Amino acid sequence: MLRNFHIICCYSATGCLQVYLLYPDGKVTTFYQLSDFFVPE
Repeated sequence: MLRNFHIICCYSATGCLQVYLLYPDGKVTTFYQLSDFFVPE
């Protein structure tokens, strides 16, 4: 179960968006990449 985590949205220089899950213990996990679903025009 996912509890006590922060969602961080990071925009890269190419304009792609990555969403990370930041846990209290400092572990950062890649949640998903919007760039995998959306291709910049």
